[in-house]
Amino acid sequence: MSEEKLTIEERHEILLEAIEKYSWKEYYVLSQTETTAQMQKDKSFSILLFLILLAFGVLPGLIYLFVRSDKHAYITVDNDGDVDVYLT
Repeated sequence: MSEEKLTIEERHEILLEAIEKYSWKEYYVLSQTETTAQMQKDKSFSILLFLILLAFGVLPGLIYLFVRSDKHAYITVDNDGDVDVYLT
């Protein structure tokens, strides 16, 4: 007896729920298909942290603030309805 696979519509509903969860974490959708989504969270800049590091002359910390990149999430929903999230 084989298990029935989810329909594309069911997988899409699961994907929308996962997108909503990451939207609460300030991610937004860059691209989306029926069963996948690529999301991005822009890097945040803390002026307070910048001023503290500047006051203490912490050059590596200042460099880190300027060179860190945006965060990405790649979300997929497989035939069984399992959600996989790859964060970069």
